[in-house]
Amino acid sequence: MTEQFERLKSALAERYAIEREIGSGGMATVYLAEDRRHGRSVAVKVLRPELALAVGPDRFLREGQGGGAAEGGHQNVRGDRDARAHRVG
Repeated sequence: MTEQFERLKSALAERYAIEREIGSGGMATVYLAEDRRHGRSVAVKVLRPELALAVGPDRFLREGQGGGAAEGGHQNVRGDRDARAHRVG
């Protein structure tokens, strides 16, 4: 595991048990995690560190609050979200 992955696991450990990376794109990396509060598997999307200062949390949080596959009713995507900003590292 990378140092960044271990810092992420530590920063989110109270709420999520981060298991592994499941995808990445131009702005973020997505991890498979267990939501400790609800006892279910979730995807945790993390903004790439090099973009965090340039983009800032506002745009990222807006994305988490609406739109996307969850709003379109895809059968494999739940509509509830936990959108928040954390500084890792």
